[in-house]
Amino acid sequence: CIALLCLSLGSITRRQLVGYSSAAVSYLPIMENVKTKASVYIATTVDGYIADSDGSVEFLNQYQSSASEADGDMGFADFLNSIDLLIMGRKTFDQVISFGDDLWPYGDRQVWIW
Repeated sequence: CIALLCLSLGSITRRQLVGYSSAAVSYLPIMENVKTKASVYIATTVDGYIADSDGSVEFLNQYQSSASEADGDMGFADFLNSIDLLIMGRKTFDQVISFGDDLWPYGDRQVWIW
C-alpha cells in the first residue's frame, strides 16, 4: 500500500470509478446523512517519500522482511477489515497490480482510482 484514502461508508450504494478521471469524480452525487470515516494509510520514508525517483517501492521490502514475528503484519489486516472502500491514485494502482493477481492485498473491496 503506497498511498490510499480508505473510507467506511456504511450500507450505501457505491459506484466503482476504476479508469475514471479525477474530473469525473467531482460529478458524483453528494451523499447526505451518511456517516463517513476517512483514514489515510501511507507507507512513507521519514523524509516524506512514498516511492523512489523512478516510482519503485523496493525500499519497502527491507522493512517487510525485517519485521519480527511479533509484529506480524503490523495491524494491516485489522485496518483492512475496518474499511469498505479504497481510493488510490492511478500510479499506485498500476504499481500494486504489477505485483500480480496473487499479491492483490485488498480482497474484494471496491477500489476507486483517482
